Amino acid sequence: MYAMKLKHQTVLRLLAVILMTAGLFGGVSRAFALSGSGTQEDPYKITSEDDWRDFCYQVNFENEYSWAVLTTDITVNVDTPTDLNVKMAGRPIQESSGTHYKYFKGNFDGHGHTLEFRLNMNIDGQTKAFGQYMAPFSRASGATIRNLKVTGSINIPHRGGYGSDDQYMFAGGIVGYAGDKTVIHNCISNVTIQSNIYGEGSHGGIVGFVNINSRIAITDCSFTGKLLGSDISRCGGLVGAGKNSSTANVSNCLFAPEEITMSTQRAATFS
Repeated sequence: MYAMKLKHQTVLRLLAVILMTAGLFGGVSRAFALSGSGTQEDPYKITSEDDWRDFCYQVNFENEYSWAVLTTDITVNVDTPTDLNVKMAGRPIQESSGTHYKYFKGNFDGHGHTLEFRLNMNIDGQTKAFGQYMAPFSRASGATIRNLKVTGSINIPHRGGYGSDDQYMFAGGIVGYAGDKTVIHNCISNVTIQSNIYGEGSHGGIVGFVNINSRIAITDCSFTGKLLGSDISRCGGLVGAGKNSSTANVSNCLFAPEEITMSTQRAATFS
């Protein structure tokens, strides 16, 4: 009897490992070591790239309202198609019932630490998976992001034979898509956005895009990075673009880029 029970437990453990490996729990394997419970009283404590990945998983698959703090400087590398959904907070997730759009709606406090974010998806044959709103916080709505410095680089590919480059618009140094009541306070974007788009890009040094009828606030922030690209136009120094009655209230902010090679055609400092 004991041998049969032990065998049954072994089979269950083996099945769980197979399911995890196959990514059947939300499409991504899970093995969390993230400290904290994601609440205001007990926020997630991010100390490494693995912790960042777990935080993004929580936002994308479990709890969009997560609270988190950065406790040290970290580096995050996004260089495979899988990384797009597990190393950026707020991503559209493909599930059996269809596409579900996820947003970071919580509170993130960088405590003055640096997130070095390196996104390089210029991989021929895989760029169809890239998408819009490339940023550490790909989609945020009603979120607060504060006391954070973001460095690194975001490399935007040319879509090539896959169609229009509008699939790759709205990259941002901190947030890609900002929905209503999003607040970015006391943050520094020292990111290099290197874009290979032909035509309109609408990238922004801090935010890529402000959604329709949304009001966001960017206070006490600066952009000191690079906006690079030889064939791209219509980008913004702080905010890339907005849509239909969207408003970005920008106060006490500095735009001091290290280098700009993007076209100034239909471009502006703020949007």
